[in-house]
Amino acid sequence: YRGIALASVAMGGVGIWSMHFVGMVALKLPVPHGYSLWETVVSLGVAVVATAASFSTLVARPNDRMRLLLAAVLLGLGVCAMHYLGMYGMRFDGYFIWSVPVVLASLVLSVVGAAIALWLVFSAQSDKALRAAPVVMAAAVSGMHYIAMSAAGFVCTVVPRGNMPSSDGIVGSNDLTVLITASLLVIMAVLALDQWLWSSPQMIEDDDLPPHQG
Repeated sequence: YRGIALASVAMGGVGIWSMHFVGMVALKLPVPHGYSLWETVVSLGVAVVATAASFSTLVARPNDRMRLLLAAVLLGLGVCAMHYLGMYGMRFDGYFIWSVPVVLASLVLSVVGAAIALWLVFSAQSDKALRAAPVVMAAAVSGMHYIAMSAAGFVCTVVPRGNMPSSDGIVGSNDLTVLITASLLVIMAVLALDQWLWSSPQMIEDDDLPPHQG
């Protein structure tokens, strides 16, 4: 369970969630906009939990095709849920209009990409497959993100368009960059600390001890 938890934080938090919000920082609109801190943080949890659920489903029987399909659906839906929750947390003086076919296309790409990446990791069992898996997953997540962004139309309802909506818990694009960077540093520091603790000589010696006989 420890390995699944760490992998889920690394992939769901560092990989999937950060890619989405770095992509959102790159978004330039002719109107001021910000992001709700609540939805932003919850979307991180969604990405991590979905990744953990997917890995947990597949790790026991990696060659089971039905489990692979279920794991891909869980991961693909999780990526989409994270993305659209992050979009829901976007604040500006206006509203979205969505292209339903493009939204569905983003969902299909996410699930298919997840299925290929999971198969490469858990079933292919070769060095080339393991090296290809993160490339496939990164392409799927990035592709899903930008396809989903193309599904969104932004309609401004306020003239003049000079002020960002003001409310507690809203961060602007510049502050979002700081939030992402700080979150990534904390996550990577925790992962590095865990690896250091588990690879320390004392921990290795403790693992080698026979079980206590009561």
